[in-house]
Amino acid sequence: MQVSSPPPNPPSPQGEVAPVTTKKMGRRALIATGGLAALAVGVAEAPLAVNWGRRQLALDLASLEGVGIDAASAAVNATYDAVNLIVMPIAGALSEISTDTIDQLINVVDAARKIPGVNTAPLDALYTILVGWKQNAALIPATVTSLEQVQRDAGKRYMTALKAKQQAEAAKV
Repeated sequence: MQVSSPPPNPPSPQGEVAPVTTKKMGRRALIATGGLAALAVGVAEAPLAVNWGRRQLALDLASLEGVGIDAASAAVNATYDAVNLIVMPIAGALSEISTDTIDQLINVVDAARKIPGVNTAPLDALYTILVGWKQNAALIPATVTSLEQVQRDAGKRYMTALKAKQQAEAAKV
């Protein structure tokens, strides 16, 4: 079987043969021109889109999971103060207490619970705390040492930097 080639274009009245691809080339050129124009518009609008995206991100950072950045900063500051003013002094004092001392404190609290007419609820709570401390007495010095090595102000510094970054990004148009 022989494959035939497409018939040649018919000659024009002037005797010239018109090329077949003229119509296709015009359409391709139009599509390419339209594509380049769309690309040019996209490139021209890119900075606006980037700034809009940054602004949206900054607005989203202002409140994540329903918690505002100011409320999170306040919580970080309160935690920092509580650790420095309450936890560290108590932990430092506890690291110096031996299990023998804790045993003596447990005996004193237990004897006080047996005094008639004394409200035993606070003493019961203290007794429970002392028993728990006795069980973990060996861990307290190592825990205090690890707490002293932690950068406790890292949360404060992070929140301050995050808030400054959020405000800078929100200010961009």
